[in-house]
Order: sequence, then C-alpha cells, then structure tokens
Amino acid sequence: MPQSVKHLRTSWALSLILLFGLWTRLSGFSSHQLWFDDAWVAVPTKVPLGEAIHMVNTTPLFSIFMRQWILWGSDATWWAQIPALVTGLIAIVAVYRLLKFFGSTETLSLLAALVIAASPIVIDYSTRLKQYNLDIIFACLILWLAEKWRRTPSLRGALTLALVSVTSLLTSASSIVIVAPVLGVAVLLAWREKARRLQAGALLAIVGAGFVFEWIVWLSQLSNGLYVGWRNRGYLLDTRSFHKLAFSLQTMGSQFFHWMLDLPTGHKPDPDHHITLLGLSISALVALFLVTLVAGTLWRYLRRPLNTPEPLVIAALALAFSAALALVRRSPFGGGRTDEVIYPALLLLMAALFTQLQPRLQRVAPQATKALVAIGVVALLFVGLSNRAHYPSI
Repeated sequence: MPQSVKHLRTSWALSLILLFGLWTRLSGFSSHQLWFDDAWVAVPTKVPLGEAIHMVNTTPLFSIFMRQWILWGSDATWWAQIPALVTGLIAIVAVYRLLKFFGSTETLSLLAALVIAASPIVIDYSTRLKQYNLDIIFACLILWLAEKWRRTPSLRGALTLALVSVTSLLTSASSIVIVAPVLGVAVLLAWREKARRLQAGALLAIVGAGFVFEWIVWLSQLSNGLYVGWRNRGYLLDTRSFHKLAFSLQTMGSQFFHWMLDLPTGHKPDPDHHITLLGLSISALVALFLVTLVAGTLWRYLRRPLNTPEPLVIAALALAFSAALALVRRSPFGGGRTDEVIYPALLLLMAALFTQLQPRLQRVAPQATKALVAIGVVALLFVGLSNRAHYPSI
C-alpha cells in the first residue's frame, strides 16, 4: 500500500477516534451550577491573586490558570468546563503520537488513542474543573522529551526536559511519578556516559530546585485529612488491621482497570467495605499483570546494567513508583483520576508486550492478532458508549 494512502487512512482513523471522544464528552456540558467539588476551583476568583495563590496545594499553576479563565469569560458552568474538554481531546492525540514515537505500529497507537477516548474516568474528567487530563498530556510530553534526550544527548534537550518537568510539577504534583523516574534514569546515563554529566547535573539541579520551591510554598501545607480520605477509601495501603489491609489491597488492584476500562471489580463500590473472594482474585490478577509489565522491562536492563537503559525503563519505573507511593501511604493508587498520569506509561508497556507476543500468536493462530484488535475496538466502543459524560447536579 502506498505511504500516502496509509497516512490518509491513519488520519481518518484518528479523526474518527477524536470525534467519538468528543461525542462521549459533550453530554457532560451543563447549564446548571458547578458541582461542589468543582466549585472549589472557582473560589479563588472571589479573592485577589496574592491570596488565591495560597488557596491551593498540589495544582498551583493549573489553579491560577482556571482562576484567570473564569474571570476572562463568564460564571457559566459550560465556560469553566471548556479547558477540561480541550485537554481531554488533546490527550487522545498525545497518546497516539507518543506510541508512534516509541515505535509502536499504527494499529496499536490508534488502539491506545481509543483507550483514552473511551476511558470512563478520562471522559468524566473531560467535563470537570480538574487537571487530570492535563496530567496525561504532560506525561506524554515528558516521556517523549526524555526518550529524545536518551537517543540524542544535548544540553538543550536536557534543559527543555527540565523546564517541562518543573512546569508539570507546578501544574500538578501527580507528575512526580513520571518526573522522578526520569531523574533516576538521568543519573544512570550520567554514570555510564561522561559526556552527559553536565546535562544530567543541570536537569537534576533545575528540577530539584523547582520541587523544593513547590514543597516549601505549597506541598508542605497539604492537609493530613487528604491522606486520611484516601486511606479510608482504600487507595492507600492500610495496615491498621487485617481487614483494612485486605480491603486496601482489593481496592487498589480491582479498581485500577475499572476506572480506566470499566472492568468489573468483584465487589460493591465505595463506601461499602466488604471483602470478596472475587474482588481479591481480580486484584491479584491485576497485580500479577502489572508486575509482569514492570519486571519484564526492568529485568532486561538489570541483566546488563552497564548498557544504556532501554526506552521503556522510565515507563516501567513510573508504574512501579506510582504503586510504591501507595504502599508507603504517600499517593493514591487505583482511585482513577490520580492514575491518569501513568496511563501513557502503562499503554507503552502494554503495546510493547503485545508486540513481543504477536509473532507467537500468529504461529499458533494466523488470524489471532486481527481478531484481538477487532475485539478490542468493539469493546472500547461499547465502554465509551456506556460511559458518556454526565455532569452531577447539586
């Protein structure tokens, strides 16, 4: 097939995915008052900027932008929802471009874009006044810049990566799960290659200074009540009793893919705290799958630690770091919206795994790959259709 025809088909397919994503989100636009959780985002518009900047903790730049956006426009809910819709659609394209850059096939890249278009949690937060879809975009950008710098080292590349990383942290502290692994790999690269040491030093210094500044001004003021809420809902490891431990493990595991792909959890939703055999089984299967994704990539590097880290090491470390933060009770896992930041890394790892398994599948059943892709497309369309955005009313 001529390259121009393939490009045209891909453009049409991506456009259709975008239109599907837009359609699933437009139903969430509201003419009613802001939902209480979103109303907090609008509160800083009622006070001067100097006071408003201290009314947030984890999203200073995003909150300042939303304050100005609402002031520039109107008090209407639909106006305040526009940035979330735009970032939700850009996230679809960003994930597609990221997978293509990392060498995934057109089919897998488009399938990953469809995941973002159809994901219930991404759809939901495409009409809320939150930064979570922006987390996806920043994660894609950081992973792209980090890989670009890994392939072609330059001081300019390192400085660009540093500035984008600091901006992402100031926009949303959730980005730490992507930024920290980037810094870790930068240290490994500097240890292996002397020519990178100045670049890595600049990267570490700039990002470190930015994070310290954010910590002093905002993150150190974070309320302990936030952690208590996450722990009580099961998104942080809870060791206060055996029941609470089992409940938190069940919740983190079973709900990770539930929010992302509407997969069953095997137990009743929050605030029900019952533990079920099915819920624990699903959680164990999810944990096994995620560990396989991470361990496979990291093991290949650990077998040859003197080699340059391969492209997916950062993605694997990001997924592992995100889960580790929940286990040490610092950041939630399995809660959906705070997981969005690791979706790009997860999709990269899943695409790589499928690519590795594809030759074996074709030997066993030549049409297996096409069948799996077709099933995936139909399933994702069904998920998107079943989870169209609905803005809650007061």
